[in-house]
Amino acid sequence: MSKKFEKFLNDTNKELKKKGFFNHHKITIDGDFKSEYNFIYLSRDNGVFPIATVATENEAVAAITGYMTGLKHGKDNSYTRFCDKD
Repeated sequence: MSKKFEKFLNDTNKELKKKGFFNHHKITIDGDFKSEYNFIYLSRDNGVFPIATVATENEAVAAITGYMTGLKHGKDNSYTRFCDKD
């Protein structure tokens, strides 16, 4: 992974905690962007939730940005907020 993408991923995970969305989760990448199958997950200690499968870092940025935008628009009783409850 490039330094620029690593910074983007770290900033996104900080935003998850700061905004209160999925406080106990983080976004992880399973892959090295050398193949077309790189998996993006929302991870927690006891499991993962698949977000997207991408081929490049640019696709990963687009998928993560879209996912984060969707989280910001969730209501308190939405699926995304419901899943974050302990």
